[in-house]
Amino acid sequence: MMRSFVVFIALVFCVSSAVAFDLKSAKKGLDKVKELDLDGDKQINLHEFKKAGGKEKYFKKADSDKDGFISIKDAKKQLKRLY
Repeated sequence: MMRSFVVFIALVFCVSSAVAFDLKSAKKGLDKVKELDLDGDKQINLHEFKKAGGKEKYFKKADSDKDGFISIKDAKKQLKRLY
């Protein structure tokens, strides 16, 4: 489950849509998640997302259940939508 979230966060912050999902990329994604998740709750809230340079409109798209967080559940939905 955490891997899906890592991949989603990596996708959100990648400039290119052609990303190789190898171990190195997954580690970078995990490091980014840890960096973004300032309160350690394993979710990204709007404040954390914007602080990392994300735009509110993208946060709203990613927050599929509209609970104010990008969670693992939201990440899975986004991955299904993208692939």
